[in-house]
Amino acid sequence: MAYGEKQVIPIKPITLIFGPNDSGKTSIIKAFTLLKSLDGSSTYSLPLSYIYNKDLSKNIGMAIVFIKGSLALHNISLKFISKPSNDYNTCFFALADKLPIYDNKFILSLCESILFIGPVRPYTKDDLVDPRITDHAPLNKTDSKKGLLRFIPKPYRLLYNDSTLRNQVSAKFQSVGILYKLRRIPLSKWNWYQDMIPLPFEFVNTFTGLALYSNEIGFGISQILLILIEALQSTNRIILCQQPEAQLHPSHQSGLGDIFIESARKNGNTFIIETHSEHLLFRIMRAIRETYQGKRGKKGQKPALTPDDVSIVFVEKGDQGSRTRSISLGKDGTLLDPWPDDFFELALKEFS
Repeated sequence: MAYGEKQVIPIKPITLIFGPNDSGKTSIIKAFTLLKSLDGSSTYSLPLSYIYNKDLSKNIGMAIVFIKGSLALHNISLKFISKPSNDYNTCFFALADKLPIYDNKFILSLCESILFIGPVRPYTKDDLVDPRITDHAPLNKTDSKKGLLRFIPKPYRLLYNDSTLRNQVSAKFQSVGILYKLRRIPLSKWNWYQDMIPLPFEFVNTFTGLALYSNEIGFGISQILLILIEALQSTNRIILCQQPEAQLHPSHQSGLGDIFIESARKNGNTFIIETHSEHLLFRIMRAIRETYQGKRGKKGQKPALTPDDVSIVFVEKGDQGSRTRSISLGKDGTLLDPWPDDFFELALKEFS
């Protein structure tokens, strides 16, 4: 982890984490994935990278404070118990104290609700699913077409079997300016290349009518597909997103903002987003301003958004590792605190 001292990070329905490369943004995401992995076991195997400066004299600590109803504080700490493995560069930890978390069904369910969406989709290579890296038996020509569905990651299986979800995803494509709609490939016509399986969908261009397979479209579009699936079908989950703007046009990055807002407000999801996208930030700020102006939140309008729904966290290097600072938003969506670096001035500098 990048943090040598305690940091306080407010988590709200939409939490945006900004900062330079290698500043420690991903460590915040890793903290939540670590939380998800705690299942009450006596020991845990963790990469040495989870420890600041790989200093084995340090323990890993984490506290969760809920400010809803009564205030509850739950501390989670791990202590080093054995030398790291030379083969895997890992070390073993044990729980330092009995965790109250396992006596609280609500908090346990919260940990189980954590979902990670990274910039690389699982089990894919050039947008094709490689069954050799799954836990299933190798693909062979005698497999039934229906049996092949087991090689597709769960979100795509849900999409294949749910026509309502497919229609919703297609509609969201249109709303962000992506001119494709999804069409399920019948199993009788679903083919594969050697030992590789394309996703069982066609992306139909709504302007030309041309149908393309998943490996024939740009990475950005197939990247946003997984985000849309989870945003639409997940409820009351903590969704971790790393660089959702990857290879997306600026206007599509802005559109992601509305997708996150709607999913947070209607489905009760909490998004913790590591990003470099000023376009995503501007859409969030605009949504707060439109709510203040009465243009959101009413019947027939887009969901409302207030400063209480948004946390902006900036990560930067310090003397004792990374440190975080919160950037406040006004009721009209303006930034109340100065931005720590020249994030917004870079474009002006190019022309000065």
